[in-house]
Amino acid sequence: MSELPADKPDCVKAVQEPQPPKRGKLICLANWERRLPRKYVVAPTPSANSLNIDIEIETTDTGVKRCTKSLVDCGATGLFMDTKWACANNVTTRALTRLIPVYSVNGTPNESSAICEIADVILRYNRHAECTQFAITQFGKQSMILGFTWLHEHNPEINWQTKEVCMSRCPACHDTCRLDTKHERKEQHAATAQIHACRSGGFPVLIEEVEDEDDCICGGTEESKG
Repeated sequence: MSELPADKPDCVKAVQEPQPPKRGKLICLANWERRLPRKYVVAPTPSANSLNIDIEIETTDTGVKRCTKSLVDCGATGLFMDTKWACANNVTTRALTRLIPVYSVNGTPNESSAICEIADVILRYNRHAECTQFAITQFGKQSMILGFTWLHEHNPEINWQTKEVCMSRCPACHDTCRLDTKHERKEQHAATAQIHACRSGGFPVLIEEVEDEDDCICGGTEESKG
């Protein structure tokens, strides 16, 4: 991250915005930057189409871990992190060669929130973990937003009545999620099988009870011999 000027607060970064290219000059982009979208759509205000979940992020270079609430909103595209939150929590960012415009859900451009930085982090939610990129932008009360592209990739099971999100249908690249889900289902099947076995059979005999009975029998035999 760039060093802060002495006359500015800690949570406000002096970001040097990339200069627009001169006419006729080609821009050379790195491979990771070519994979970024041409534009973003963001809706930082919670609505009926959104919910909040508790997540953890870890920076890939310094290992800084931070927990926060993230807005899950299908009206937004991409993953977003607030500029001031990233600065206050020592999240390392990378500057982009060119700005990526940001639009509101109604299609109007938001020039103040144009993306000029991204952050490479490990995103964790419950037992789900993935390496991903957050676009750094400015919005009011939210620290992070998980948009439609994230929902489309992972296709989680969402209970909108209880506001619960279950990562049970992650793609094959996220093996940890699939293995955890498989393990949970295996445990549920084992517990169900034990219940059915108890219901179908007689009352189980505890080992301690059998040992007590054996002791009594042995004791009785000794007395009879005496």
